[in-house]
Amino acid sequence: MKGSSTPLAARALLVAQIDALVASGEPVRKACLECGCHFVNYYRWKADAEKGQSGLQEPKERKPKGRPPLFVLTEGETRRLRFWRLIKGSIPLAVEAAIAESTTNNESPYFSALQAMQAGGEVVNADHRKARKSIEGAEKLDEAKARALQAYWQKFVNARKAVTWPLSIQRACRVSEDEEAAFRGKKALSNRAGTERKGGFIIDEEGQRLPWFPGAIWCSDDMSVNDPFRFRDAASGQEMVGRQTLWTTDAFSLQFLGCHHIGRDRDSYRAEDIARHFAALVDEHGLPLVWRIERGRWDNNFIFGCPIPNERDADGERVRWGGLDAIIHMSVKFDSRGKEIEGCFDLLQSLMDHGGDGRTLSIGRHRGEFEAATRTMLRANRERPDLAALSKFWSIEDSADHVERVLQVWSQRPKKRESFGNRAFTPAELWAQHVKRPCPQNERWRFCAVKTHARIWKGIINVKVPHYPTSFRFRVGGAGRLGGAQFVDGHEILVAFDPSDAWAGCTFFNRDRSARNRDGWNWLQRIGVADHMPDVPQEDMTGGYSSGQKRHASQVRTEYRGIIAGTAVSGRRVSHAQDGLGNSLAIRSGVQPKSADPTRADRSVRAPLADEGTYRGRGRREELVSTGAEDFDETEELLAMSQR
Repeated sequence: MKGSSTPLAARALLVAQIDALVASGEPVRKACLECGCHFVNYYRWKADAEKGQSGLQEPKERKPKGRPPLFVLTEGETRRLRFWRLIKGSIPLAVEAAIAESTTNNESPYFSALQAMQAGGEVVNADHRKARKSIEGAEKLDEAKARALQAYWQKFVNARKAVTWPLSIQRACRVSEDEEAAFRGKKALSNRAGTERKGGFIIDEEGQRLPWFPGAIWCSDDMSVNDPFRFRDAASGQEMVGRQTLWTTDAFSLQFLGCHHIGRDRDSYRAEDIARHFAALVDEHGLPLVWRIERGRWDNNFIFGCPIPNERDADGERVRWGGLDAIIHMSVKFDSRGKEIEGCFDLLQSLMDHGGDGRTLSIGRHRGEFEAATRTMLRANRERPDLAALSKFWSIEDSADHVERVLQVWSQRPKKRESFGNRAFTPAELWAQHVKRPCPQNERWRFCAVKTHARIWKGIINVKVPHYPTSFRFRVGGAGRLGGAQFVDGHEILVAFDPSDAWAGCTFFNRDRSARNRDGWNWLQRIGVADHMPDVPQEDMTGGYSSGQKRHASQVRTEYRGIIAGTAVSGRRVSHAQDGLGNSLAIRSGVQPKSADPTRADRSVRAPLADEGTYRGRGRREELVSTGAEDFDETEELLAMSQR
C-alpha cells in the first residue's frame, strides 16, 4: 500500500492495528506484514501523530503527470465516437463522421460531402432503422470541439501528411472486442463467451451422473464438399453437379458413422433426406441416447413430430405426434460450440481436398483458390451444361467411395482428448467398445420421412406430400394385414410412410374420438399398415418420359456409405435414385439389417443398375432393389415382368 495515497482514516486504523499486535508480543515488522503496511510508513505515521504534525492529514490530490490532453471529451461524446468507430470500423473515419454530423454551415467540401452522404439514403430494413435511430438520439460533439478537430485535421491535409490523431482521441475511439461483438449481433457475441470444458460424464433426466460411453451421443450436420460430384437427374437423365452431403459422428469416439451424398436440383437437401440418413444409421448402428442437431432444415415434422389438428396441451402448445424424442433425446444446438462435428469438419476437409491424388477438380477452401475449377463448376450447372466441364468432376459414386476411404484413414488417426486426460486415442479403438442398441421394430415407423394427418374415404388413404406432383394412395379396406377391419368414411388418422419406399406401405394410427370410430380404437393407437396402391396406366403402351417433361423438386440421387471402424469390411452401401412420380431404384450391398417384414423381400424386384444408377420410369411407383447377383431369382424377374 502506497503511503502517499492512503486516506487519513486508513492510516490511523493501520497504526492502531500494528500497535495492538506489537503489544501482544509480535515483532514490528511481522505485525506490519500481517496488516499490509510497510514498516517505514508505520514509523513515519506514528512519529507524525506523536509530534502532532500533518503526517496524518488528508493527502492532497495528485496532479496527473505528462502533457494535458489536447482534446477533453465528455462521457457522452466518447460514447458517440465509439459508436462511429463500430459503424465505420476505423478510427480516422469515425472521427471524420463525428465532425461532419456536429458542424453546421461547413466550408470544407469534404465534410459537406460527408454530411450529405450521412443524411441521404433510404432506410431499407430494421437493422438500418435501428442504427439510424441510435445515431439521431445519441449525444453529438460540441460544435466548438468539432471545429477544433476539423482544424487539426486540416493542418495535416495542408502539409500533405496522413492524419495522426492524438492519444486522447484514439482512446476515446477505442472499443473492446466484446463491445464490437455485441454490436455485430448475438452470434458474434456468443463466440466471445468463455465456456466450461465438458467432462466425460452425462447427467440424465433424474439428475444422476452417468459415465460417457460410445454410442451415447451422436451429432449430425450438413457440409458442402469442396470436390463437387456429378449426378444424373432421375427423370430427365441430365447430368448436374452438386456438393451437398449429410454426416453423423459419435461424440465419444469422434468416429464418423455414415455419410450421405445428396444430389438434388439447386444443390439442397430436404427433411426426407435427413430421414433416410437417420434410418440408415439406426439400421446399422442402433439407437443413441442423445442425438444432437441444429435448427433450420432440421426443425421439421420428421424429427419433432406432426402437429395434431385441434390438440393443445395445458400450456396452450400444439401437441405433436410421431417425434423421435419418444425413443431418443433430441438435443437442439443453436451454435457450433454445442456440436463436436463442426470441429471435425476442418480436418476432414483437409483430408478430402483436391480429390486425394488430384484426379478431380476442387474449388478450394479460400477466396481466389482454384478459380478455374469454380468457373468449370458454374459452366456445368447452367441450363445447357457443358459436357466437357462435367467430365472433369467425378461421379457421385466415386465421390462417395473417396469419402469412405478418407473416413477409414480418419478412424485410424490418433487424437488427443481433453475429456480423457489429454491422452491420445484413435476413433476406431474407442468405437470398438460400442454395444449396439437396436431400434424396437414397433418404433421403426418413427424414421419414416412423412408424418401427417389424413382421413379414410372408401377404404383408401390419400396423402398429398409437398414437392410431389401426385398424391400417394394406400388401401385399408379388406387388407390382409388389418384382419378384415372396416372403417367409416371420414375416419381421422395419422400416417407415417417414406415417399421413396411407398411400396412398403403406410403405418397409420387412430386420432378419431367420434362415433366414426365404431371399433373403439384408442387415442393414437397403432391400427396397422395399409398397402400401397400404385398408379395403373390408362393404356400399357411402353415408353419413357418425353424430353420436355417438367422436372419436379422431389427427384433426388443419393449415395450412402456406412463406416465400420477398425475393419477392412465396408459398411452398408446404398445407391438410391428417385424421380418426381415416386419411382425409385436402390442398390444395397455390404452388411444388411434383418427385415422386420418377411414378405418385403418377396415384394421386391432385383435388377442391376443401368446408366450409373438411374432409372427411366414409366409413370408407376415401383421399388427396384438389388443386393447382389448371388441371390438373384429368375421367378422374381418373371413376376416383375408380369407386373409391368
